Amino acid sequence: MTTKQHSHYLKFLAQGYNILLLSDKSIENFNEITDCFDTANQRNLTQIELDNLTFTLMNNNIDIVLLDLSEKNNLSDAFYEAISSYNKRIVLIGIVDYAVESLHLIKKLDEFIFTDCSIEELKDKIFKILSVYYTIKSVSRRDVNIDTGSSELSNDLDEFFDMYEGSSLFIVDELMEMNHSLRSGELSPELINNIAEKIEEISNIFNSNKEIHDVAPIFNDFAKYLQNLDLATIQPSSFQAFDYLVAIIDDTNTNLMDMFVDRLFKDVYIFEHSLENNIAFMKNALTPNEEEVDESELEFF
Repeated sequence: MTTKQHSHYLKFLAQGYNILLLSDKSIENFNEITDCFDTANQRNLTQIELDNLTFTLMNNNIDIVLLDLSEKNNLSDAFYEAISSYNKRIVLIGIVDYAVESLHLIKKLDEFIFTDCSIEELKDKIFKILSVYYTIKSVSRRDVNIDTGSSELSNDLDEFFDMYEGSSLFIVDELMEMNHSLRSGELSPELINNIAEKIEEISNIFNSNKEIHDVAPIFNDFAKYLQNLDLATIQPSSFQAFDYLVAIIDDTNTNLMDMFVDRLFKDVYIFEHSLENNIAFMKNALTPNEEEVDESELEFF
């Protein structure tokens, strides 16, 4: 069960990171995780690729390298040395078989996986690596926010965040997928209704605590607005309004993570007013200017 949860959240942690596979083979498990990362590339274990490796690492801003050691290749050590010399912060994961031909190299790697590992095992391994990165960033961000005036949590609020941390993470994860669909140009009643359902769930969570319940009606009203939105009546020129919906989801996810995971509790009114403004901008963008419509109608007739 734990492994499934790890793999479920890999795409959340992998955002902003880039991965490189160094192998002469097409590895199916690697192909299944490529869309989790900002970029995912593969290069062969050849002298030409070795000569261009520094450019590949720099140009793609690589964070994680999967180095295939399962085949006897006299360039494996050279690739390892080139990566280590370029940037020791790059995480090196070896792909090995049970013969363990490159034991001397395995000891130097950050992690290793076997060639016959499952996709869940691969995701779990990478998740654990990225979770360390995330923890470091979270601690750093926590220090910055505390220095800039984040509020200390009351015991009641801390217990509330404990209670809803898991469900908030699931909402964030699902909203991220929906936002990805929006960014990709998908716009359907089903997608909008699914977003509305998640917004309604957030409203119910915020309504459960008196210190943040003022935000709940805003989410609730916005959920109803989305549920009643008739996409068929929206003019193509107004579709850019959904960029505001993307921004609303991004801001909401950030605040949920700050509150329920990092426990950074700022002034809730800042979040409230930001949310209200973005919703107002979206509604205004979806509503055609009546004067412009009247003028165009007069010119037409």
